[in-house]
Amino acid sequence: MPQRHHGYKQHRSLQTFERLLAAAEELLLELPFDEVSVNDICVRAGLSVGAFYRRFESREGLLQVLHENYTERAVHLQAAALSPERWQGIPLEEMIEQVIQEIAKVTRQNSGLLRATAHLAEFDPAFAAREGKIHAEFQACMTRLILLRVDSVGHPRPRTAAEFCAWQLGAALFYRLQVAPIFKTLSNDMTDREFTAELARASVAYLTDAYPEPRSNAQATTTVDEVTGTTVDRQSAAKATVSRSKGRPRRRVSAAKPVSNGQ
Repeated sequence: MPQRHHGYKQHRSLQTFERLLAAAEELLLELPFDEVSVNDICVRAGLSVGAFYRRFESREGLLQVLHENYTERAVHLQAAALSPERWQGIPLEEMIEQVIQEIAKVTRQNSGLLRATAHLAEFDPAFAAREGKIHAEFQACMTRLILLRVDSVGHPRPRTAAEFCAWQLGAALFYRLQVAPIFKTLSNDMTDREFTAELARASVAYLTDAYPEPRSNAQATTTVDEVTGTTVDRQSAAKATVSRSKGRPRRRVSAAKPVSNGQ
């Protein structure tokens, strides 16, 4: 693994360090990492090549620092954006749609860096661990938000449904925003707004409809409620969730307070 950086001892040196990072981040929004040279970074930062190598071992070392900074920023933003207090009183459908919009916005803003680091997880355990931390945090926070609206969930196993929905959202966003641009596997027929609306609609439909249990579980007449831990009758629970979903009006309320993206 490449050495990340040589460090800095004075405030002026820190400023130079940050100028090089900012210049590299700007260039990665314009060009693939393989086309960005040390000289390009130095020209954009208004610094000498010597100044670069006094602070970084290589371009790859600089890339590691950029990803470390992104990870800290992403985890902080997710914690703020997915805080339960922020979404009090907002219906499930509107909450999911706004979460998708905000995650997509932050990902777009860091698209150059994410493209540049996409290959590193296979070879660098530290990078893989950082990416895993981001995805695990999203999974946990999103699952918690859904379960706080358990009365809107028609699935017979609400915790399983919440966890699967959170995973599905993360996977769809990852493919749309990171995989597809690299391999050019999506057409331009669907805008980001349309994608957000359709993904939110699919997620809410999955959560709120009362699906029957798989045939492999059909013989069991009772189950353990995953939220309360109590034993409930399957048929009674299914009838209750269907009744709730049919009688529940669709509501639209004011949007949640925006979260600064820290850019």
